[in-house]
Amino acid sequence: MKITKARLQQIIKEEIEGTQEQSHAFEIYSPGFYKNDPDTTIMYVDNVPMSMIDVSQYESYKSTGAKNPERFYKISKEGMQKLGFKLNEYGNLSVRSRRIDEIPERIEVTVPYNPRTGEFMLDNLRASQNPKVVDASGM
Repeated sequence: MKITKARLQQIIKEEIEGTQEQSHAFEIYSPGFYKNDPDTTIMYVDNVPMSMIDVSQYESYKSTGAKNPERFYKISKEGMQKLGFKLNEYGNLSVRSRRIDEIPERIEVTVPYNPRTGEFMLDNLRASQNPKVVDASGM
């Protein structure tokens, strides 16, 4: 059975329209500088509408028959700007996004501890060590 290019585009369009009502959760992270460096989670975004999602990779993988092509959803540059991230001088972002099934219930955070006073030094906690959780449904 052959599928024409126009029919394939129509099928993809119908799939995307079918997911318009769905909202998705994303993790926004800063990739490690070197290949083996760990990624740093900056923010979790819940209820991201389809209008903020870049589906270009989804469409290309869907046409090749990849399983679960929704994993290739990414938040668009415009969506990232709505969340407060700025483009650099080349028009790129220094952060990336990946789709996740749900926001984790607990987020592990490393906090400096002062053994002399026996207290956690929360004032020394960097913003990158404390990921935010944002609801994007109103954006």
